Amino acid sequence: MSRCQGVKRAFERLGGSNAVMAKRGHYFSGRQQGSFDMDLDDYPDMQLLLAADAVITDYSSVIWDYSFTYRPCFLFAPDLAKYEVDRGFDVDIHEWGFPVCESNEELIAAIDKFDERGFRSAMETHHAQLGSFEKGHACETVAKLIETHCFGNEEKE
Repeated sequence: MSRCQGVKRAFERLGGSNAVMAKRGHYFSGRQQGSFDMDLDDYPDMQLLLAADAVITDYSSVIWDYSFTYRPCFLFAPDLAKYEVDRGFDVDIHEWGFPVCESNEELIAAIDKFDERGFRSAMETHHAQLGSFEKGHACETVAKLIETHCFGNEEKE
């Protein structure tokens, strides 16, 4: 069984037998081989994350956008020790609230024991620690600012 198949089986236990494994690599990393159902390397828009029921990534900033969906997100960092020495983190990666997995076995175990409530709580705590201002009304706020500053249409209260 390939490593991808092991991860897929873990996701099937988490979410059902229709699990589809898709991959989208960073454009710097080149093509990755594996037993994926879909290859999205050439898909141009990261908004495809909205269709994902779960994400596995390394240190990609995609986790911050995806974290607001409160869906499962797992950090796969087999090179964590080297990355910490070479680049480091402003905030300890283990404080981010995501399961940090340094091997395929750890990743499969994290998927198997995923706790939705605990994860949501960890994400809410992390967002509060970061000082996030996300309230779910960004488009409405921007539209009002444009109307006020560009067209002089201020709402009367």
